[in-house]
Amino acid sequence: MTLYNISQVANSSGILELVQNVNSLLMANWYGTMTLIAIFGILLIAFLTKTNNARIAFAASSFICFGLSIFLRALDLVPNLTLFVCLGMAAFSVAVLKAG
Repeated sequence: MTLYNISQVANSSGILELVQNVNSLLMANWYGTMTLIAIFGILLIAFLTKTNNARIAFAASSFICFGLSIFLRALDLVPNLTLFVCLGMAAFSVAVLKAG
């Protein structure tokens, strides 16, 4: 018994369908979420080194990831929960910036 059926992934007509097939068939719908987590981590470290302010770095990273999550949700690469978590992070960063 095979764990992954690679032949179904290769049966794609474009890049979007290929990424959607990888997301659903190989990654159990975690591809978009893990991509967002990786992008958030890279952006957070980059903004921390540039600004030396954790609140601004978190706010900038969360807003960019929220925008990307909207785009990835439109492509059906992330579930609604990931979109709402990114929305919550962006809202939390607004509260943190307002408080400080």
